[in-house]
Amino acid sequence: MDAEGKISIGNNVSIAHHISILSSNHTWDDLSLPIQYNPMKKGKVIIEDDVWVGCGVRILSEVMVKSRSIIAAGSIVNKDVQSNTIVGGNSAKVLKNMELL
Repeated sequence: MDAEGKISIGNNVSIAHHISILSSNHTWDDLSLPIQYNPMKKGKVIIEDDVWVGCGVRILSEVMVKSRSIIAAGSIVNKDVQSNTIVGGNSAKVLKNMELL
């Protein structure tokens, strides 16, 4: 976990192995500096209650994972995940919406 920004994890969250949660991002706006010396942009990641994060998932900065959702193994999450959904892929997309069943 990279908690240079803020990471918030709710109750009853299952997090599998080999995951990354990143709360910051590299910038490259200052052309007078090499990219590696540009400042970091701090952000946040919020994982609400009752979420299942599969193995090998990467959750990037400025993402909210809402309650009762599942992130499939190997996914890269760069957008918010709505409640009662299963997301997966690179970039993660909705695979199933449990509210529609």
